[in-house]
Order: sequence, then structure tokens, then C-alpha cells
Amino acid sequence: MERRYYQLNNEYMNYWKTKEDWQHGRAPLGSYNVIHFAHVAQQDVTIHILFVNGHTRELVAPTAGIARQWVQFINLRRKWFVDVHSAAESRDKLEHELAGDQPADSNNISTMVSNVKRRTNQAAKAESARHAI
Repeated sequence: MERRYYQLNNEYMNYWKTKEDWQHGRAPLGSYNVIHFAHVAQQDVTIHILFVNGHTRELVAPTAGIARQWVQFINLRRKWFVDVHSAAESRDKLEHELAGDQPADSNNISTMVSNVKRRTNQAAKAESARHAI
């Protein structure tokens, strides 16, 4: 199995052959649309993807924890794009979420954004504290 470098971008899960290609912003080698995923699950370090057309794909993460995070993020994207059909619709939906127009639960984007902001602030504090030593 060849190593690939994956990144979620809107409803796409893009992949590159090398880390350098990804880091330098080169065009991805390929892409999967998460809307076409029928089911995504994790078993230890393996991410199992079942497509709506019946095809399957298995990805192997470095750790079970990373595999679990990928499955969570992919499933959040799948949920987000169920009723979104354009970048403008996605932007509008995000604005409504951030404005509090949608009920907050552990799976919605506003909760995820709040958690990311909190973790980013914590990481920035930790980083500044590390440099201050």
C-alpha cells in the first residue's frame, strides 16, 4: 500500500502522492467527494469507506486515535454537505451557525469551530509560554 497525504477541503477529500506536493500546494493526485460516501467507519488504525456505488476504500492511519479523528471529521463533512450544494450555501449555513441560528450540539459546525478556537487559544498560550522560558 502506497502512502498518500490527505486533506479535507469543503466536500472533497483530496490526496497527494508526496508530502512535498501537499506542502507546496501542487494539484492533488486525486479526490473523493464525501457526499458519495455511504458509510465511514474505523477499526483500529484502518478507516473503512463504503461509497454509494458499492466500491470500498481502506486507508491506514499512523494511530487508532488519528483514524478516529479522521472518521469524525469526515462524518461531520458528510453531515454538513447533505443539504448544501454550493460554496454560497455553505457560507450562508456557516454564518447562521456562528450567529447561533442553529441549535448547538456536539456534531454541529459551531461547536466544532468553538472547540477549535479554544484549542487554538490554548496552543498559542502554551507556545508563548514555551518561548518565554
